[in-house]
Amino acid sequence: MQDNQEPKFDEKASGEDSKIDALISVIVLIVVTAIIVFWVSSQ
Repeated sequence: MQDNQEPKFDEKASGEDSKIDALISVIVLIVVTAIIVFWVSSQ
């Protein structure tokens, strides 16, 4: 029973992890872009 349940749980967890990773990647890109824009505009 446990062998059948673990892969399903892992698939759900990996799906959630990939969504979280994508969201974090987008946030990091926005923050880095904002920092660069601010740094360039303050020069």
